[in-house]
Amino acid sequence: MSALVRKEVRSLVPPGVLAMVLATLPVWVAWPGGASLLAADLGYKVYAPFALGILLLSLTPFGQELNWGTFSVLLSQPIPRARIWRTKTLLLAGALLLVFAAFLVSNRLRVDMAIQAAQSTEWRSLLQRPGGDAQLVSMIAYVRHEVFIGSVLIGGLAATAGFAGGLWTPLLFRQVSAAFWFTLVVPMGLGLLTGQLLGDFSSPVGRTVTCAVIGLYSVGAYVWARRFFREVQDTQWTGGVLSIPKLGATGAQARVGRRARRRVRTLLAKEMQAQYVNLLLAGGLLAIHLLAVVLRALNANYLAVHRSMSMVLEAFPVLWLALPLLVGTVSIAEERKLGTFQTTSCLPVSRRLQFAIKLALALVLGVFFGALVPFLVERLGSLVGVSPTSLAFGSTRFDFAALAQNVVAAFGISLLGLYGSSLTNNTLQALGSGILACMIGALLIVVTTRPPVVGGIFLWGPLLLAPVLVPIMAGCILALSYSNYRRLHPGGQAWLRNGVVLLASLLGATAVTSAVYHRVWEAWMPIE
Repeated sequence: MSALVRKEVRSLVPPGVLAMVLATLPVWVAWPGGASLLAADLGYKVYAPFALGILLLSLTPFGQELNWGTFSVLLSQPIPRARIWRTKTLLLAGALLLVFAAFLVSNRLRVDMAIQAAQSTEWRSLLQRPGGDAQLVSMIAYVRHEVFIGSVLIGGLAATAGFAGGLWTPLLFRQVSAAFWFTLVVPMGLGLLTGQLLGDFSSPVGRTVTCAVIGLYSVGAYVWARRFFREVQDTQWTGGVLSIPKLGATGAQARVGRRARRRVRTLLAKEMQAQYVNLLLAGGLLAIHLLAVVLRALNANYLAVHRSMSMVLEAFPVLWLALPLLVGTVSIAEERKLGTFQTTSCLPVSRRLQFAIKLALALVLGVFFGALVPFLVERLGSLVGVSPTSLAFGSTRFDFAALAQNVVAAFGISLLGLYGSSLTNNTLQALGSGILACMIGALLIVVTTRPPVVGGIFLWGPLLLAPVLVPIMAGCILALSYSNYRRLHPGGQAWLRNGVVLLASLLGATAVTSAVYHRVWEAWMPIE
């Protein structure tokens, strides 16, 4: 095995493992959930994590080179660029095929187990009816067929589009955040446009046309990226600098007596400058969301018949939850990647103040873009007769409960993104760490709300555990984030220490809450 192959394999292993987990785990936790098994639709709770894993893995070959600062070194190697391209693309294609195969196998096993469980519970009465066997066989065949077709089509399209997008977007933009959004949004936009013009995705014609469009996009993107890589230069575009206006006065215009305020303003301006790519992408996402609301308003009758297209448009606000993750992951890892973390550590400003500004800005921007902006857009749509999406906002009135739920979700994702950024050295690694932290948090929420039963007794009460566990874990994450922020380059020991602290906090809070819930002190009290 050549050194080039070994290097590529080492870079693909961490995101490949994460993509494998995101492809296999959610279907066992989120499906079928509270819905009936006959729905036969895995839903966005299964497909969205799989697509995120595919996206992260696809961005790795060239995204890691840009993050490590080795892209120029790669182009200057005494190796033909065709060989470099062939090695990267073949290994990426093999990794994506493994993840896709694991996704199909995991879905099939989960369907078989769910069907076996249903035969002994909700389908037991059907078996006892005359002719129930034939009807049950038809139901089982329908469920298996729909799940298999959905897994192959949606999973295959996500893998194909992710493979092509992960090649051309990093080479063109040279920025992971922009590459992330364009790899995600461009195939979705093509799919929506195809469904809007030629038919619903649930129909055979709509599926065929959508697959053809995504296939043509993938082939065209791959060919363009291959040609572009042969001629690409080792420096980025230098035609200008995109930036946001600076905050506050600087230089001779500021008075000496305002040093304290100027210090905070300068640090805040620096953090805003680091987020300018996310701010630009948020503006583009806002324009696309407004366009989706206009389409829902103009095509209400069409969407009432074509439900799959309607659900895709109504699920658009979920995309805003990716912005809190990106805002959080850029906060610390971007400075380590650019090599400015050492300089900021030497400033005559306390580490606590710098971390507090990073944390406050990440949480404010995350909540604003992840919850308030989509809520206001949906409210604007409701004023012109568009019903808000049930996935996020649920009713036509000003629902404070729905808004609070989205604020909490955006707050948690921003915090977890910042925590992942504190443990990593570049944005792509921070994205993977943030996604992993969000998945673990979602899994903990599911386990917390569905306590296991031992001997007919719940191990803990969900209404009691959540108010205790959430503040404790949030406090631990904040403390660990600050501790990690003080390290120049966190390594394996930092990861191990963080894991031990979080696991001890989780087990301790669960044990204490369970003991209070079951009132264990009564075991030592007299019966009378």
